[in-house]
Amino acid sequence: MDQREGGARCPAEGSDTVEPRFLGPDSDLQNNDDAGRVVKLQMLTGCFLVGVALAVTGCGVPDDGWVGVGRDEDGNLRVYLRTCHHPMDGASLSWPDDPNGANFHEEVFAEWTIGPQPDPLRADWPLLGSAPASRVVADRPLTKVPGPPKNMYIFAGTNDNTFSASGPFLFTAADLKKLRPGQVLVDNNTGRESDPPNKTITLSQFDAIDCTQYG
Repeated sequence: MDQREGGARCPAEGSDTVEPRFLGPDSDLQNNDDAGRVVKLQMLTGCFLVGVALAVTGCGVPDDGWVGVGRDEDGNLRVYLRTCHHPMDGASLSWPDDPNGANFHEEVFAEWTIGPQPDPLRADWPLLGSAPASRVVADRPLTKVPGPPKNMYIFAGTNDNTFSASGPFLFTAADLKKLRPGQVLVDNNTGRESDPPNKTITLSQFDAIDCTQYG
């Protein structure tokens, strides 16, 4: 089974509050003009939707688009979301504490509410901090990129859990550090486990991804 397939995971209930480790203030992964506090985040309870399916019965959510993380022309990190038929209502940045699926805890670093967009099938916003002009509200803002060895992914979904979009697959701070302005990191999505999980493309190539693979 290809672990890059869209889906959902159910975390265990009653998990404790955790405080992730972040890169230091001298890191060039900080946003150029955003700084702030490190926020303690709670492990989720209930069935939380994510972009990695790990054989959890009854939690699958159909894919309707794709997510990338890239740098804009000013070098700031941004989240790019494109869907085919259904606007997404929210998104989160998470880290599975066991990528092999031995348990279902999720450490959530950031959450966003996606408001109505000029084009309902397209949204992008800063990865770090918040920017009301993007019509995306940072309910749980990310102030710094989580440091190693965190493997992260971004999942977007509808409020009724009927459609989703996700990517890139278990990326790291080191992956983001390699990005140049105008580049976007995305899920390779080849279906072959022997291939690298992610690839770097241009924003125009990201916008040109074919919707046919998402039904």
